[in-house]
Amino acid sequence: MGAMSTTCSNQRQTLAPGWNCWACGGPPHGQRNDHKARSKNCEAWTFKCGKCFTKGHYTMNCSEFITCGYWGHRDSLSRACPKSTAGGRNPVSKGSNKKSEHDVGYIFDQLCSTTER
Repeated sequence: MGAMSTTCSNQRQTLAPGWNCWACGGPPHGQRNDHKARSKNCEAWTFKCGKCFTKGHYTMNCSEFITCGYWGHRDSLSRACPKSTAGGRNPVSKGSNKKSEHDVGYIFDQLCSTTER
C-alpha cells in the first residue's frame, strides 16, 4: 500500500504544482494542459466566451482586450498590447506575419496571470 501512495504522490508532483488551467481557472488538465487534455477534462471546453465569443474558455479568463481588439493581455499597460508604450516589445499588427512572436507573449502573459492568483 505504501508503494501505491508513493506512485500517486509522484504523479501529482509532475503536474505543474501551483499552476491552473488558463481556460477554466481550475487545476491543470494533465502535465501540459494542452488542447487534447483540455478537450477531455476542462469544464470550459464547451463554454462560449461572452467577451470574444470564442468557444473554449470562461469570460473571466478571456485574454482579448476589448479596447484594442488584440489577444494576450488584459489591459493597455501590458507589454503585449500593440498600443501600449510599456515595455520594449515591438507591436504586432493584425496583418503581421510575426504571429509566433505574439503567441510567445500571449503564453507568457497567460502563465504570469495564472500564477498571480
